Amino acid sequence: VRTGSPDHPAFDAHDAAPGAAPGAPDALHAFVAEIFERLPRADQRRWAHLYTRGLLMTPGRKTVRRLAASVSDSATAAQALHQFVNASPWDWEPVRARLADWVVRRSGPRALLLGTAVLPKRGDRSCGVHRRFVPQEGRTVNCQVGIGAFLAADRATVPVDWRLLLPGAWSADPQVRDRARVPENAAGTQDSGAAQALDLVDGVERSLPGSGTGTE
Repeated sequence: VRTGSPDHPAFDAHDAAPGAAPGAPDALHAFVAEIFERLPRADQRRWAHLYTRGLLMTPGRKTVRRLAASVSDSATAAQALHQFVNASPWDWEPVRARLADWVVRRSGPRALLLGTAVLPKRGDRSCGVHRRFVPQEGRTVNCQVGIGAFLAADRATVPVDWRLLLPGAWSADPQVRDRARVPENAAGTQDSGAAQALDLVDGVERSLPGSGTGTE
């Protein structure tokens, strides 16, 4: 396993179906249908498609309201998309496992990379938000901190699993955790970054097809 910030070109999910032209709607539909095929309800699979398309089409901040406006003219689209992302009872683990499997089959990754991301936030209600000194910024910022696992191939580096660190009260205060609906078994203190990284590596290895991919 090599750690560091991924530096390959961004993955283009429009190039999703063999033989399809980049950007073709059918390619995106085939990609989303395969990745989310285990969602139990048709409406969940529909909103998964719209959510993915919104992520690709919407410039700037990817808020639920802006994503919904990019893919639907319905006045209730933002509420429905928020329900799918934040409250709908679907299991994300099979989705990420299928994504890792898809990447391995199509690109033949050469390494598993680990990287961190600092996500600036304005308020204090987002899960895991806290104030933290960021050396790259040279100042203390209000932010979330995530750690991700990326499969790196010759053409692109693709995120296939990730965790959100939960410092301070986010790990110790039951009321704070309940408000954000943090699962009881979710770890994530600032001191557990190494443990989170190991969990990511183990999870990606379990999701790879077979055990002979050659990923280091």
